[in-house]
Order: sequence, then structure tokens, then C-alpha cells
Amino acid sequence: MESSKLNALFFIFMLVISSAAPILGCPTCGKKPPPKHTKPKTPKGPITVPPIVKPPVIKVPPVTVPPIKPPVTIPPIVKPPITIPPVIPPIVKPPITIPPSSLPS
Repeated sequence: MESSKLNALFFIFMLVISSAAPILGCPTCGKKPPPKHTKPKTPKGPITVPPIVKPPVIKVPPVTVPPIKPPVTIPPIVKPPITIPPVIPPIVKPPITIPPSSLPS
């Protein structure tokens, strides 16, 4: 029981010290920083722009268009005639007679 009380007191004591340390330890807190030394601006001369140089003009020779040839006429596609082979009559086989067979009894 006493250890929990000591831990609680120790915790409170640490909170008090941590919150008071920044206030007490910083003499310049809340004050403005001293002004910085700045160099006076010197006036500059007028801005000179270099002249714009135009690229040289290149003359391109005229392009000659070849003459247009008349369209080539293509003959129509004709299917070759179909030749049917002659009809051969079917071959008739003579009937085969099966000799009677004897069954073993």
C-alpha cells in the first residue's frame, strides 16, 4: 500500500518539475530575438535583353508530283468448268452358299 502511495507522489513530483523546468530555466523565453543585421540593398542597373537572332531562311526546292497513270483494268475471275467423272455401275458379287454345319450334341 505504501509503495503505491510513494509511486503516486513520485509521479506528481516529476510532473511538477517537468512543467516548471522550461519556465525557470530559460531567461530569454517570451522575449523577441535581437534584430539581425541586414545589408542595405544596392540599386541595380537596367536589365539589358540580348537581341533576338532569327534563324536563317532555308529555301526548299519545289516537289514535282509524278503524273497520274490510268487505273489498270483487271479481268473478272472465271471459275474453271467442272468435269464429273463417269458413273461406274456397282460390282455385284455372286451369292455365297454356306454349307450346313453339324452341331455336336
